[in-house]
Amino acid sequence: MNLFTRANFHKYVYLAGLLTIAIALPLSLFVMTVGITTIFINSILEWNWKEKWERIQSNRTLLWLISFPLLLGIWLIHSDHLQTGLQSLLLKLPLLIIPLVIATTNPLKKSEIDVILLAFVSSLVVTTSISVYYLWKNPIHDIREISRFISHIRFSLNIVMGIVIILFLIQKKAFNSLIFNGLLIIIALWLTAYLFISQTLTGIAILLILGIIFFTSYLFEKQKNRVLIWVFFTSMVLFFVYLGVITFNYFEIKNEGGGYPSHTRFGNPYYHDTLSLVENGSRIGVNICEIELIPTWEMRSELPYDSVKHGLIRYLNSKGLTKDREGVLALTEKDLKNIEMGYANVAYTEGFGLKRSLYPTFFSISLYHKYGILHQSSLLERVELWKNSWQVIQKHPWVGVGLGDHKKALDQQLEQSHSQITKKEKGCHNQFLTVCMTGGIILLTIFVLYLAAPFFTSGKRSLLYFLFFILIFMSMLTEDTLDTHAGVTFFAFFNSLILFVIEPLFIHNKNGDF
Repeated sequence: MNLFTRANFHKYVYLAGLLTIAIALPLSLFVMTVGITTIFINSILEWNWKEKWERIQSNRTLLWLISFPLLLGIWLIHSDHLQTGLQSLLLKLPLLIIPLVIATTNPLKKSEIDVILLAFVSSLVVTTSISVYYLWKNPIHDIREISRFISHIRFSLNIVMGIVIILFLIQKKAFNSLIFNGLLIIIALWLTAYLFISQTLTGIAILLILGIIFFTSYLFEKQKNRVLIWVFFTSMVLFFVYLGVITFNYFEIKNEGGGYPSHTRFGNPYYHDTLSLVENGSRIGVNICEIELIPTWEMRSELPYDSVKHGLIRYLNSKGLTKDREGVLALTEKDLKNIEMGYANVAYTEGFGLKRSLYPTFFSISLYHKYGILHQSSLLERVELWKNSWQVIQKHPWVGVGLGDHKKALDQQLEQSHSQITKKEKGCHNQFLTVCMTGGIILLTIFVLYLAAPFFTSGKRSLLYFLFFILIFMSMLTEDTLDTHAGVTFFAFFNSLILFVIEPLFIHNKNGDF
């Protein structure tokens, strides 16, 4: 058999393009574009346009999927900034190109799909390892810095998808090797650990929900023994109890009923702000004696007291130490280094665990509740952006402000409402609100139908697709997922790969229904 036929050449180029996209998703925006361009040009040069047209006409799911990016161009007419609108439209091209190419190209073999999925997982292993190495070797002031290649939120979505793919490959018995499956489980545990190391609450929350859905479906649909069911639900209960304990220990004030001492052990008076914020179970503003604090700190560190004052007091408080000579002397060398690096809570230095992820959010909520300060929390900033986005929508309810104009419209609204957030031009961090601002209720309706289309164009969708859909849907609640190159390519690639390649080959057969 001649391996160097024209058909085989195009097949290998197509496979190489898909592999390029899969590897690039967590790694490189530029290489993503190279992969998309490769499969697009290759599809054109295949020259079997009649066959492709017939496949388009007969595929209702595909027709729905290409409808949104095509109809989106109508809102250019309504745009006041044509260049920005064109840029936004070009950004959405993967939503058109990737499903068209994948759905109209000859299906891949099982072994080829395995290679693509494993290439994606391998890329995640490499990128997460690089991120952790960077964290180990460099002082980090913002944990988001360790995501070296794409946005930390988009990176977390890739990681969660990688874990879902590993579960899929193991459950479908894609590899008849106990050692290889064991390696996949280790990788899944590593990726899970990375989500906690990177403190990505979005990724952690999505993974938790997907995990509950997957294991509930797996245990009940496969009729596993009741012991496993009880173990699973007991684990869930214990997790939420642990979550409750963490929250309680943060906000519940300990030992306040007995009052506070008036003087230090050395006879100097304490300052007590009994209405100050609570952190790690005690008030930050109590047991403070700067007469002792200042000289003792400057004796132990070369950094001036004023440059670390607030972080030092919070750090001492988080360790349950008084803010005086005794408290500073009780700090270890590691504690001193943490404070000098800007850590304001000992929980922030934990390499792994929920405290490190949740405590900064708890503090920012407390800060906003007491002082109305937004800038310490991305979550609270999002709430502010959502409120102002809704104000924009109310002014333009039916057709929106036009393609590419929503960021400027939101900035203008922020100024009008005298918000603490001004001139962001980063969007509102909610895909549904972004679409509604852009095209009003009309475009939002089209978008919702676009997302839901795969469920009513086919009699049954797989659990794999359902998990992917939940992942995307949840990401859109807190992010403009389709307004970034990494996000739109991630969605278009896996949406198309699962619907047009994986489901037909893996899912609807006698081996089960993942």
